[in-house]
Amino acid sequence: SKLSMDEPLLNKNHDSKNFAISKEQLMELFEKENRTDDNHQISKSVTMLQKMGKDTGLLRGLETRLEFGIEDTPEKLAERKRHFGENTKRKVKIRTVCEMVGEVFEDKILRILLCAALVSLIIGIWQEGLEKGWIEGITIYVAVVIITIVTVTNNYTKEKQFQKLMDAREDKYCSIIRNGKDLHSSIYDLLVGDIVQIREGDSVPADVVLLKGAKVTTDESNITGEPEHLHKIGLADDENPHPDSDYFLLAKSTVMSGKGIAVVC
Repeated sequence: SKLSMDEPLLNKNHDSKNFAISKEQLMELFEKENRTDDNHQISKSVTMLQKMGKDTGLLRGLETRLEFGIEDTPEKLAERKRHFGENTKRKVKIRTVCEMVGEVFEDKILRILLCAALVSLIIGIWQEGLEKGWIEGITIYVAVVIITIVTVTNNYTKEKQFQKLMDAREDKYCSIIRNGKDLHSSIYDLLVGDIVQIREGDSVPADVVLLKGAKVTTDESNITGEPEHLHKIGLADDENPHPDSDYFLLAKSTVMSGKGIAVVC
């Protein structure tokens, strides 16, 4: 259900004892209809962040700090994962062994061999009896089995190599602050509340709210189809919110200029 704009946004009745902001509230912040306003009014998402208490309220609600990040004790990280979820890696789907076997038997030559084996088996047993008549037909069947095993093994190896290559291609790294330390982290290890540093040329690692920034513009054409570069302003820098206020950087968009610091949401 949609959040009412009249309701307080820092929830005191939630599942976790530490987090004053819910996963659903963060999801609603990044919904397109809330981030934009066709009537050129201040967007609902901007209004929601103002009600949360701007950057201070957002960081407090996510139990993180600008210059410290989140605490990285196992207990704290586990609780954060339970409450907000994880940025899990999506495995590239590969064909199953059964599918590969089926593809092997789509080969017309192999089908002809199977028919020849059956005919040879029937004729052999009819002419020479069961004791010797089965040899030629079964030999052809064995050859077909060997061909199938070799082909499927080769195809499966190639599929696994392709999956590994695609996983490596998708796995990107970013600079974060966690437990007061500057770290180089995989995007799949990011958690809600992580403080991320962004720079010109970076691919945005997750949906983030820009806290502080200098001349930040992003290209979201691969996500929203918007051809123009979008100007972003830091939430902490926006003293007087206006219809063009935009702190929201979408995952997989590209930072075209500027630099800043943001929080994963």
